[in-house]
Amino acid sequence: MRLLEPTAPRQSLLDPFTSTEWSGPTETSRKRPRDEPDESPAATEVEETPASTVPGEALAGGAAASPRAAEAEAEAVPARNGPLSDAEATQLTALGRELRAGTASAAQAVQADEALALRCAPHLQTMVGCCATVEGARAACAAIGLDELPEAALAVVVTHFAAAECSGRAAAHFVRAALLPRVRGLTKPASRALFHVLQSLTKHHPRALGDELLLPLLWSPTAGGAASVGARQATPQAEAAGRLLKELPTAELGRLTASFLRGEGARPAAWGEAQVELLEKILSQKPVLSAEQLSALLQQADANVHGLRASVKFGQLLLTVARSYGAQLDQHRLSLARRVTEQLEKAFVKKPALAALAKQEAALAAKG
Repeated sequence: MRLLEPTAPRQSLLDPFTSTEWSGPTETSRKRPRDEPDESPAATEVEETPASTVPGEALAGGAAASPRAAEAEAEAVPARNGPLSDAEATQLTALGRELRAGTASAAQAVQADEALALRCAPHLQTMVGCCATVEGARAACAAIGLDELPEAALAVVVTHFAAAECSGRAAAHFVRAALLPRVRGLTKPASRALFHVLQSLTKHHPRALGDELLLPLLWSPTAGGAASVGARQATPQAEAAGRLLKELPTAELGRLTASFLRGEGARPAAWGEAQVELLEKILSQKPVLSAEQLSALLQQADANVHGLRASVKFGQLLLTVARSYGAQLDQHRLSLARRVTEQLEKAFVKKPALAALAKQEAALAAKG
């Protein structure tokens, strides 16, 4: 008795979402009416011996699956080792070697090497796909060895994540896994090459850059994310963030300010010189802030004034608030702003800030 081997187009064998192992039609000897039962031996044998539901398992009667079918099943269900499949890990390791070899003589190149980018394009597409999840992005960066590669390699990699075709989710995961650790580790101002990498994301993915790089730096703008309260000099992290803030759309600056005021884990950050400087850079561009956000800003300024009363940057922040947002302040918020400003020790910023607040109080009184 001979079993008929079902046949299927190769495309169906490669499809990992097919409901059964085989989807091709079985052979029939002739057309028959719908109501006529099929009593052919082949149909009887197929009914008695159902196809295996386990990929690669031998068919009933000891007939083994064809080598082509086994190969197709292996391609359809790749072996995985953590967030990456074995094939992805192999491709990304090869990408790391290619980037390391291609950028060895151009460690500080600002622009990406087009020939190298073209050679790496297929593997870079694999990397973008892996960055659909946070774990996948971290595993991909580890497989490439991205933290050990020169900034010229980052310039090649970022071209795929800065593109409009890249999803915002993948771009955000790449920023968190690859760029934030690089900026956190700065011990001197960012190089032109690194800043160009960061800047390239502002055109199509400003939200990814804001949420995953600038916001963490606003909360902790120091090396390693340590608290910066009491620091008197701008850190390399704050310097890089300040330059990037000038590149963001105004709407994103408003979102960034609101997120900063809510705080990490709903706990507002303690302010130091770096936070104050970055906040002033944001507010000087006049993003739209609601009355509730202005209240939160003034309340946090009041909570931090004791350690910042001698800070010129803190005085400049209060002056910016008075001049740019004074018209939005009601009597209660004006009183709070005046109370904070009166505690400043530097007269050259204290006096103009108080004068701007007095002007707004007079305008509010005139309205009745």
